[in-house]
Amino acid sequence: MKMNDTTKVNSASFLDTLAVPYDNQKILSSLPTIHSVKKVMQEKITADGTIDYDTRQERNISSRYSGRIEKLYVKYMYQPMSRGEAIMEIYSPEMVTEQQNLIFLLNDSSADQQLISASKRKLQLLGMSEKEITEVTRTKKPLTSLAIYSPYEGHIHEATATSAEGNEFEMNASNMSELALKEGMYVEKGQTLFNILDPHMVWAVLKIYSDDAAQLKLHQRVELTVEGTGKKLYKHIDFIEPFFQPNSKTLSARVYLDNENHALKVGMYVQATIEADSVSGIWIPKQSLLDLGNRKIVFLKNKNVFHTQEIKTGIASGDFIQVIEGLSEQDEIASNAQYIQDSESFIR
Repeated sequence: MKMNDTTKVNSASFLDTLAVPYDNQKILSSLPTIHSVKKVMQEKITADGTIDYDTRQERNISSRYSGRIEKLYVKYMYQPMSRGEAIMEIYSPEMVTEQQNLIFLLNDSSADQQLISASKRKLQLLGMSEKEITEVTRTKKPLTSLAIYSPYEGHIHEATATSAEGNEFEMNASNMSELALKEGMYVEKGQTLFNILDPHMVWAVLKIYSDDAAQLKLHQRVELTVEGTGKKLYKHIDFIEPFFQPNSKTLSARVYLDNENHALKVGMYVQATIEADSVSGIWIPKQSLLDLGNRKIVFLKNKNVFHTQEIKTGIASGDFIQVIEGLSEQDEIASNAQYIQDSESFIR
């Protein structure tokens, strides 16, 4: 917008009144203007996230007795396991002694049947199966290697091991498929051998920015677009973490997902659109607002003169922003505040 030499504009501060001279009113009167609109806006939150294991499905397999690993049937990380499948065999001096106590009672014709039953019950509580106890009872010989079975179905997810000196082995980070447990290692009673995660259930972890956190609520409807599948999933917000992530301005929200067909893989990227609450109020386009950081300005038209008008804003929704204070429905403002800011009259 070209201004002539007779133009006089109060330029002490653009926060002062910006009066448009009458000798240029023909040019300025051609600026498009709008009225603020009172309406109900459907708030939408967009967020990115990833697919991760549902840790509610995590189960631990622990050793019920101390001993040395004789055979290891789990060969690699993330190996699928079925319920009742053997994961290893252990030689346990403690269990051999308990079996010998049972055999002694079985060979003693004067032994009370209640003592024999109690001995069998003790072996069962220590982790021996009914089949193994029956085998000892039949052969009257102790089993030197006892199997540990998986009570769960899922993927082997983690393993730790303890040496004979009591030192823990860490999994080699350079080889994520390598197990920490090896044949010949010793395990302690109560030691966690493996963690098993069920891949049939996963969740999408969404990162919500702080500006949107106030609008986020449980059970809001979510549309998820999953990378590489072309599929859209329609779910709800199931859990909102009660804190912001360290060194981050994001809040995590979870969406629980059924993964029976294993189509969702851990690490997949997802995009989410969350339907937040409807908001009623006065709204203006974002482009009609000049954001100065701690102050927000619109250019209010009064007859043929534009004035700067400070307003207070609320939430943003799409291309619109809510006006809390400073405008009414009858007010007419410049549709594009940037046009006036960039004008020669504004600069001068």
